[in-house]
Amino acid sequence: MLALKVAVLVSAACLVHGYGSGAPPDACGDMIPQHHTDPQNSASPYQIRSAKTKTPGQVIVTIKGPETFKGFMVQCRVGNVPVGKFINPPSNVKLVDCGDGKGTAATHNDKSDKKEIVLTWKAPPNLKESVTCLATVAKNGGVFWVNQKANTLTF
Repeated sequence: MLALKVAVLVSAACLVHGYGSGAPPDACGDMIPQHHTDPQNSASPYQIRSAKTKTPGQVIVTIKGPETFKGFMVQCRVGNVPVGKFINPPSNVKLVDCGDGKGTAATHNDKSDKKEIVLTWKAPPNLKESVTCLATVAKNGGVFWVNQKANTLTF
């Protein structure tokens, strides 16, 4: 009986807090953070922007908004396939291997409040297709927006 009570308490903690150490690899496909609650249907208050840098093949991806947020996951895709890789992540970011690539997604590695995240993404060599960066942003464990699109970039 005690084991059952402990299991229920641990499950409840996950429901309330989400994943403080980042989105799990299970979120790679649909970008849903496995918080055991439905995503928001309203417009996200967070802005997702992508912009090419002076270095060929590199893009800056920024998440920011009027309110702080606890978590996020970002991928850049050709169609539904994650491509490229994130490089030189800030200390509060960890990389996740989605699809066949290494470091194709970036997520938080702590549950601290964030006002802005700035990431550098590197395109695969000889990329000719258009790329769209997508983000899931979690205000907290129960309130999050999925697959928010940045502007599409062409290489």
